[in-house]
Order: sequence, then C-alpha cells, then structure tokens
Amino acid sequence: MNDDIAKRMVERLRLMPPFARLPLTNRPMEDLWQALDQTLHAMRLPLYFRRLGKSQPKEAAYEIAIQSSLAILEAFAAIVGTRQAVLSSKNGRFTTISFQPRPYGVNWTAEHALTLGDVDEMFHKVHNAMHIEVSDMLHLAAKVTLAIARCQAGYMVDAVTTFTFDQYAGTVSVLVRETSGREYRADLIT
Repeated sequence: MNDDIAKRMVERLRLMPPFARLPLTNRPMEDLWQALDQTLHAMRLPLYFRRLGKSQPKEAAYEIAIQSSLAILEAFAAIVGTRQAVLSSKNGRFTTISFQPRPYGVNWTAEHALTLGDVDEMFHKVHNAMHIEVSDMLHLAAKVTLAIARCQAGYMVDAVTTFTFDQYAGTVSVLVRETSGREYRADLIT
C-alpha cells in the first residue's frame, strides 16, 4: 500500500470509536501500522488464550478485538472499493480468503497462498518494519472471523464467512455460517 491509501485509511479510522484517539503524525503508514498493531494485540488473548495457559477472556475483550478489526477492514474496503469478502474454512483452517472486487487483483488460498495482481501497487517499493500490505488486510479478516466464532487460532470451525461492506454508510456486517447450521454475527458499531 502507498502512503496516500494509508493516509485516507487513517483519516477514516479516526472517525470510529476504537481509533478516535489515534495519534496523527506526518507518517501515515506508521499511524496505520500503530492501529493494526493495537488491534493485533487486542486479538492476542481471544485467539490464543489456551496456548497462553489463560482462562477464556471476558466478552469485552472479544468486543474490543472485533470492533478494532472491523474498523480497519471497513476503512480499507472503503478506500479500495471492496464491497464483500468471503472466507471459507475446513478442518480447522482457512482455505480461501477473497475480497470482491479484489484489491489490486490479490486473492489468497491455502493451496496457492497469495495470488498476485498488481504487484507494484500491492508491494510498495519502500519496506520497513512499519509497513502495511493488502495481505495484512486479508489475514486480519481471518483473525476477526476466529474471534467472532469464538475459535482459537488453528481451530476454526467448518464455515463460510461473509463480510458485507457499505462504504457510504461506513458499516460492516459479518455472518459466519457453520456447515452444521450454527451462525455468528458481528457488526461495526459506529
């Protein structure tokens, strides 16, 4: 991603409750990285509490992780024009992650990893420790799906998950449908 996309995402993120106090600098990629880092830290306990030898976190920990993730995904979708994301999982793992329309032609499958479209746009030429790529957004969608379904990393239920983005209303709705028929829902609270 380039700095212009990062700047527009950060501006949009600052309008949402999880990131209303996100500090602004003259380095938008680092600001966006800060938001993603904060979100991934919030995901740590909900996704890894068994590995960490902890008890299951309270509902508030899940809600913080989910809302932060959905805010970042909404900002990304609004900037690149994505209207929907579909994730499939089987035997505890994600098998496909597809944003539609695909940002820069990027897609992910367990069999082929990332399928690249516009490589120059997706992988910005300047890389440093604080840089966000389209692939980070694809995998954030998988992590938030785990949190919504209350699954631990590596133990996802067999399901199809649909994210619906409305860039004009600034909303995201997520529906996780297990093959057994059970459903989980989450919406971005703005």
